[in-house]
Formats: sequence, structure tokens, C-alpha cells
Amino acid sequence: MIMERPIEKGANLPSAAKLLAVTSYTNFLDRYPVVAKINPEHWHLILTIAGIFVAISQLNHENLPEQDKDAILDIVTTAGIEIYPDCNAPHLASFF
Repeated sequence: MIMERPIEKGANLPSAAKLLAVTSYTNFLDRYPVVAKINPEHWHLILTIAGIFVAISQLNHENLPEQDKDAILDIVTTAGIEIYPDCNAPHLASFF
């Protein structure tokens, strides 16, 4: 497998997850009025982290060498912290 593609996808993952989170807010709001009680910024962060978590969970099932998985995780972490710099605290950075 050529590693450039998974690494490229890893670098784009946090942005794609945040885009999905931001664009899904009104759809969920229409379906579930209780969502109105959630601060949109919290919604974006939680759904972004959830999207990243799902992708990373899938990565763990891929047939890639551990060193390649680690490289992708490092890139995802760096890209995630660029989007949410406040998550650079040690107890929050583990989400990325």
C-alpha cells in the first residue's frame, strides 16, 4: 500500500470531521429540538472528536504496519490541534 494516500487522508480528517459536525447541526436541530439546548461550539467539538474517533477505530482494523498507523495518528493529532488549539492540553490531546 502506498502510504502517501492514508497520510494525506489523515491530515484532512479533522477538517472533514469538523465540516460534518458544523453542517449537521441544523439537520439534527430540525429532527431533535432538544439539540437547541446544546451550545453549537460544544456540538462542533463533540461531533468532530466523534468523527475522528470513528476513523481512528477503523484505522486500527486496517492491515497496516504499526509504524504507519502511528505516523497517521501523529498527523491526525497535529491537524486536530491546529483546528482546536485548546485541545493541546495533555488531558484533551488524547482525544485526537
